[in-house]
Order: sequence, then C-alpha cells, then structure tokens
Amino acid sequence: MKRLLILALMAICVLPLSAQRWIGGSLWINNEKSDGIKSTELSIYPEFGYQLNERWGVGIDLFWMKSFAENEGTMTKYRPYMVGLGPFVRYTLAETGKLKFFSDARLNYEYADGRETIARYTNEMGAGLRLGATYDLTERLSLYSTFGRAGYNYTWSGENHKGEFSFSLTSEVSIGLYVKF
Repeated sequence: MKRLLILALMAICVLPLSAQRWIGGSLWINNEKSDGIKSTELSIYPEFGYQLNERWGVGIDLFWMKSFAENEGTMTKYRPYMVGLGPFVRYTLAETGKLKFFSDARLNYEYADGRETIARYTNEMGAGLRLGATYDLTERLSLYSTFGRAGYNYTWSGENHKGEFSFSLTSEVSIGLYVKF
C-alpha cells in the first residue's frame, strides 16, 4: 500500500513537468427580434486544460449565459440565466503542420434559472462526443473551433423528466482562442 501511495505521489509531481497547460474560451452575443419579442443573449465559455502528451489532454469548460427578453405587446421582461460545467478528455485525431483535429469525450451539467418564465428551474446532465480543430497562430496562441455533438442528455424541471439522444454536425459551434503556457 505504501509503494502504491508513493508511486501515485510521484506521478502527481511529475505530471506538471511534462504537461502543457492551456486556458482559453469564447464569447457569444446574440441579438434578435421575432414575433414581438426582443431578446439579447450573452454567453461566456472559459476553458482550462492540460496536454498530457502528443495525443491526449484533459480539461474542463465552464458556461455562463444571461438572457434579456422583452415582449413588446405585454411589456413583460424576462431575465433568465444558465450556468454549467463540462469536464472532458481530448484526443488528437490528426495533425498537419499547424493544424490539429481533435475529438472530446465530454460530460456536462447545466442549470437554468427561469423563475420569470414557465420553465422555472431546469437541470440537464449529459455525455457526448464533439469534434474540433486548432490552428497554431504562434507557439503560445491558437485559434480553435468545436462543432457538432453526438450524445445523450437528461433534463429535469419539477415534475418533467426527459432523456434524449442527439446527433448534429452544426449544433454547438464555437470559435475561440487558447493561450498555452
């Protein structure tokens, strides 16, 4: 037991020496008007990770969204928000020069507070795969994009419970920057 504990401690101490860390994320702003409802959404997606070796990395992304909606007919205003997190394991599928393609196996949890709407409080948990690519602009700065998702989500809100499988190459598209250190 002592040897196993010592081996685990040594692995934890050595891991940061060979790992390359990254921090990054994306920002999304959406403003639309439809059927008398004017809405604005602001979303922030920070991401933190470790590149363990040439092919494997681990990380976590966080999610925060605030919506502002107004029904011009009734002058009713809504201000729901969402928060979430998603740990993931990343595998680099292919690399050609400065361009790398990857796949993430990801778990996610999201909480939405819609007190002013019918939905009230909503929770969602899921697991899935997503594709992505990075392009190294410099040695320490990369442009990245993730797109598509195949997975399962389970949503519950009060008495309502729903589970569903999904597959899409166009959902959850994001573009952002990584800083490596």
